[in-house]
Amino acid sequence: MAQIADAYTLTATATTVNATTPTVFALIAINVSALRISGNPGTWSHPSGEVRYEILLTGDRRFGGPKPSQRSGGTCHHATVQVINVRPRAGTIGVFLIVAIALGLIAYFILGVGRPGPTDREYVRAKLHQAVGVPMALPVELPAGYSVPDYYYFLPDDDRMVPVGPDQEVAAAWAVNLEPSHPDLFEHDPPQAQLCVQLLDDPRKPCNVPVGSDPESPEAASGTRVERQVGPVLVVVHAMVDVPEMDEWETVDFTTDLNKVTWLY
Repeated sequence: MAQIADAYTLTATATTVNATTPTVFALIAINVSALRISGNPGTWSHPSGEVRYEILLTGDRRFGGPKPSQRSGGTCHHATVQVINVRPRAGTIGVFLIVAIALGLIAYFILGVGRPGPTDREYVRAKLHQAVGVPMALPVELPAGYSVPDYYYFLPDDDRMVPVGPDQEVAAAWAVNLEPSHPDLFEHDPPQAQLCVQLLDDPRKPCNVPVGSDPESPEAASGTRVERQVGPVLVVVHAMVDVPEMDEWETVDFTTDLNKVTWLY
């Protein structure tokens, strides 16, 4: 409400502004109820600076002063406070900028706001760009009970000559760990798993055992697994715990096209 000295009352709403900073306008909108009108157009002295305003009554009729009939009953009339211009006080903009930057840094580094994450398609694409030679295949849909994977790694291949770009290597296999959303230490349902992807015709079979395990270990090579051919690659899903079967992976569809992965956005 914008109040006149003679008790004539207007319901006022801040609408437009040609301000130096949006923050100043936000403060104007919040504090407009404290505005005491001394003239129209007029000037409002605000802690953030000097505000030039103009009041327009309903029908865009300029307000030049209350009529006697309106004064006597203290009638309320809807009006618009149109902000003509804002002239911030010295130092106000600097303070606002410092606060805005500080809040932005807190949101980015602590809350992760705006930072790409494991469900970001471009984030995964950038990770897979680190190495060439083996197209990565991922589940079109994750089986129930699994969290979105967040760490992609590859097994380097020093034997093949493949053209690479800057900051790229050649991969013999790609791998990603798949963790249960709510791990069960006793039942392992679903089990912790590793998804390994190699070229279908690679005679070295780098995914025959989980990446990172001892290739000579008979236990690693005989563990529970699910294998699937996807175009030119072989997908092997290893159980990383001792379970008799991996039923949740038997019907999963895989793709080498990240645009078809439903849990990436």
